Amino acid sequence: MTDEEKRQRKNEYQREWRARTQGKETPSKKTESVISKPVLSVSLDNIDPLKKKPKKAKKTELKDSSIATYTSKLRAFHKRMTGLQLSQNMIDAIEGNEYDKKAIQDEFKYIENKIDYIKEHEINAIPNLCKVFAKFVGFAKLIKILTPMKWKIEEALEVRRNDTTINEEDMISFDKQEVLANALKLTDDYEKIMYLLMMLIPTRRFDDYRTMTYGISEGNYYDDENMYIKDTNTKNKKSITIRIPNEIIDLIPNTGYILGYEYSQSALSVKFSQVMKKIYGKKINALDLRRMYLTSINGFNGASFIERQKIADDVGHSVIESIKYSMKVLPSVQQQTT
Repeated sequence: MTDEEKRQRKNEYQREWRARTQGKETPSKKTESVISKPVLSVSLDNIDPLKKKPKKAKKTELKDSSIATYTSKLRAFHKRMTGLQLSQNMIDAIEGNEYDKKAIQDEFKYIENKIDYIKEHEINAIPNLCKVFAKFVGFAKLIKILTPMKWKIEEALEVRRNDTTINEEDMISFDKQEVLANALKLTDDYEKIMYLLMMLIPTRRFDDYRTMTYGISEGNYYDDENMYIKDTNTKNKKSITIRIPNEIIDLIPNTGYILGYEYSQSALSVKFSQVMKKIYGKKINALDLRRMYLTSINGFNGASFIERQKIADDVGHSVIESIKYSMKVLPSVQQQTT
């Protein structure tokens, strides 16, 4: 085993260890979700490559979370396809550092040769492959092949998302008094902060709270009433200021961050799911909760367009996108039989 392979194996072990110790269980430990998604149905047969490479998107600095996602997904794909670890050269490329173009081309030349196998057995990897290699010079032919496949998969994912369902009895209440009562079931302040942030404020992407600052604004003015997300850490590249609910202020640690880096991104997700399991006895992750919230707003509560617009801004969506995230709510078994 080379020094590089030893280093990569050590890094993998450390990631798994952090997930176990910070999240108390590995992300692979699964329980049944309350949300039902149809099987992804898509055919990639008879899709011709593009004649021209798509116009390159405006270059932007990737968020740490995006870098971590691209890297972890590509690492897993590469290991499945070749049995090898992802090279540091490729990791440097994703992170925006200097890299050897020829070395990366050699490392991934197998993709074009195995494209039929990938279409049949690794279909979920195609969108990420397209996003990653579109950023590098020397992969024009590969991008022409992958892009129309990516479009087809995205269309199918959109259909599946629109057909996602939840049973009415599995929907949770966002009533403030019920939420505060539920928070009393938690003894750990970090757990209370996680739960109350997601339940009292229109539910943002959970990872936003890892980079959200508290107490100090851009002008170094001490402010103990608001929290901030910098434009570099938001999907729409807009800075955000959010008023801190009174019920949370006394729980926040004096570290400058709401949650900070107490947990890694993966361990934080696991930890939140555990918090929800403690309270509701069901598997509910942060994305599930966002979808429940938007479903309740767009379906149950009959909000006006202006109210929907404000909520969409708060959660970082457009109104159309927030509606797309809503689910079909199936009536309870008792209602179906009466």
